[in-house]
Amino acid sequence: MKNKKMAMVIGIVVFLLVVGSYTVTLNTPSPLAETPEFGVCLHLYQFDNKTTELLEQINSTWVRIDWIPNQMDNAVNAMKANGIKILAILDHNTMNFADPPNLDFSLAQWTATVQGIMATDAAKKVDAWEIWNEPNVDKF
Repeated sequence: MKNKKMAMVIGIVVFLLVVGSYTVTLNTPSPLAETPEFGVCLHLYQFDNKTTELLEQINSTWVRIDWIPNQMDNAVNAMKANGIKILAILDHNTMNFADPPNLDFSLAQWTATVQGIMATDAAKKVDAWEIWNEPNVDKF
């Protein structure tokens, strides 16, 4: 009789623990809900008409991308239309893909290129800017 009571008490405790932990699990937010900002790094040549769809599938809210002068309109418009924030990078690629390309540029040329970029409609849609992400590389 004593063993039956003990077994019943243990059974009830185990049942309550299982049901209680299951209930807590159901009410716990998913890890993704706790991480509101998630992003990926892309290069413009990787961007196509499926990119924003894939970004939505992985819950990406940000894209980090090198700014290529005169080539950003379609990518920026597609990302903004899908609620994706943009971290644009101004660096050696900005000048390498400028018109004309120039990796041996002066500060005045850099300034003029950046001012031209900032005057574009696409640049006005950028959420954040990263300036020169590799300042310690000698050739840059």
